[in-house]
Amino acid sequence: MSGKLNIVDLAGSEKVGRSENEANTKKEGNLINQSLSQLQLVVKQITTKKEHVSYRDSLLTEFLCDSLNGNFMTSVLVTASQDKKNVEETISALSFGALACQVKTKVEFNIELSKEEIMH
Repeated sequence: MSGKLNIVDLAGSEKVGRSENEANTKKEGNLINQSLSQLQLVVKQITTKKEHVSYRDSLLTEFLCDSLNGNFMTSVLVTASQDKKNVEETISALSFGALACQVKTKVEFNIELSKEEIMH
């Protein structure tokens, strides 16, 4: 048997306006937040059983397509800050985690047979 393991760190969602980082980092933060917003949209589309799911609208969602709607066992780990200044981000992360838990995949074992096994 063979398998595939995807590990994706989605950390980086933050309020760009509150960040004291340089312009390039703010631009990067905006791009990360756009990808995370697209991921949330795709997860909503899956959980509401939309006819079309827009996986191709982001590299992140295209990469995670199999994990979200394929023959995969998928786990989501959400980390949160206990600092009061991060309460909005924490609530957002926990809300996404709750939504992501609603995604149901159907895991089946894919068995590879040798030539000898096929012939018998």
